[in-house]
Amino acid sequence: MPDRSYLYSGEESWNAGEQKDLCWDGGLCLREDCFTGCWLGPVQAFADLDRLALSWNAAVPLGAGVRVSARVQVDGAWTPWLDWGLWSPLCDAHRQPPKLAACAGAHLRDGVLCLDKAGEAFQLQAELTANDVGESPLLYLLAASPMA
Repeated sequence: MPDRSYLYSGEESWNAGEQKDLCWDGGLCLREDCFTGCWLGPVQAFADLDRLALSWNAAVPLGAGVRVSARVQVDGAWTPWLDWGLWSPLCDAHRQPPKLAACAGAHLRDGVLCLDKAGEAFQLQAELTANDVGESPLLYLLAASPMA
């Protein structure tokens, strides 16, 4: 059971993070004439972090995609970005495997990031990619549920 949830769903909440080539249009989307963009969430302190579950809602045109990832701080050092895969209507079951799903001390198991040793903070990232004709995905919601 999550100890606390972190929810990004409105323009104000998305503005808490850093945006590159993104804008707001009822959800987070790519700026005109941009084919890729990235949102970097603020660092969230969370003592004794053991597991982290992510979920998100997006409208993704054919050929476009959304990749969501997280990193965790353990003993003052950050893990690499671990991702939940690329979500796109062109992928089998709408999902491509993650670029990186495990590293020393952390791995994804059944969609949950599990740590070998308790962490003290996490950070989220979302990458949006347009299709060949420039149609952008629209990311409505990103939620993180850390557990101790």
